[in-house]
Amino acid sequence: MPTEKKVLERKEIPQATSRFYIAGDVSATNILIGVYSETNENLDCIFKANYNGQRTKDFNTEVLEDILRETKLKNINAMVLSPAGPINQDGSECIMTNSDFSVNAKTTKIPTALINDYKAIAYSIAEFKRGKMNLNVLELLHTNNKLEEAIPKAPIAIQGPGTGLGTTRLHYDRDKKLYFPFDSEGGHKFLPINPSDEKEIMISKYLSKKYKSDVPHLEAVLSGRGVEDIFNCLYTNRFLKSEETNPAEVAEYKKALTETIPTAYIAKKAKEVPGSIYGETMDFVWKSLGRAFHDLALHEGAKGGIYGTGGVLMKNIETKIGSGELDKRIARVIMNEFDNGPTQREWVNKVPVYAVIDNEIGLKGALACLTTPEYNQRERFYLGENLVNI
Repeated sequence: MPTEKKVLERKEIPQATSRFYIAGDVSATNILIGVYSETNENLDCIFKANYNGQRTKDFNTEVLEDILRETKLKNINAMVLSPAGPINQDGSECIMTNSDFSVNAKTTKIPTALINDYKAIAYSIAEFKRGKMNLNVLELLHTNNKLEEAIPKAPIAIQGPGTGLGTTRLHYDRDKKLYFPFDSEGGHKFLPINPSDEKEIMISKYLSKKYKSDVPHLEAVLSGRGVEDIFNCLYTNRFLKSEETNPAEVAEYKKALTETIPTAYIAKKAKEVPGSIYGETMDFVWKSLGRAFHDLALHEGAKGGIYGTGGVLMKNIETKIGSGELDKRIARVIMNEFDNGPTQREWVNKVPVYAVIDNEIGLKGALACLTTPEYNQRERFYLGENLVNI
């Protein structure tokens, strides 16, 4: 049986079509799939759908077979999927992070390559940098009220909180005159904590206990699940251990954790009531993101810029979704931490920081990988147990 889906686009197949491709952005929350026809070197999307990742148990039977039924296609020339999680040593399988299903390139019966979800995002930004792709990119002001220029051909770092915390980087190949991405699991680094801030220490202890580790990792804060955990920690500390509890307030905060998407509710309320527990929760998230960006800039030598992505950032960094206008308060919290790290402030203050707002950035990157020879030649395409060229 197909999993729950929403069809976003459907077109007639052009008669002169010579090749068909499938690109997919596969996360634990949403599985965005596009089917494309190639006609005289022109690509056209003939089918696009968003599948419910939370209800998916088997990708091949619940998603892939449904796509083939919907399009009535029998021959797909190649497919690139960008699942959210580490891909195994031979590049054939991804055990999904924060999900119940896996994706295996050897079992699809289509020439298939798997690339990490943030590698796909990196391909999109590489295409954006060379003027081949349109993306909505907003630059954040430094604390000195300046915007900095990226150094051409310098390393670029990418990070974003969503279902998890994705991280990757782009390095410029001077021979091929292109940026190429490199995989990273940098979202699992240790979480930087201010040792003089009692609230941060409390959150750190709460997360350490939950994850049974001495020090929590970045993703424990910078993710949808992290937002909920921080909120729960602050809520528990303020009300359940207080002698002066306000029943109405307790009921209101309890309601947040029963919402269909608690993270979205908490973030929305944080904008409405900045001084509340909602606001405290999101302020800690934005502070942590600024610190993570700071560390990433230094680690990667990212004079080409830091690009922030991920659902938590994309859905909140604008004053209103789709407005194209930065929320100055959120941007200020992020950049205050980014600019004021313990060392190398002058160096870091020259690094531009961008927010990329595009819900299809992963899908676009998977498609770019699929259709750009310089990219797809670097990836492993499987047909059954065999490696193939496309």
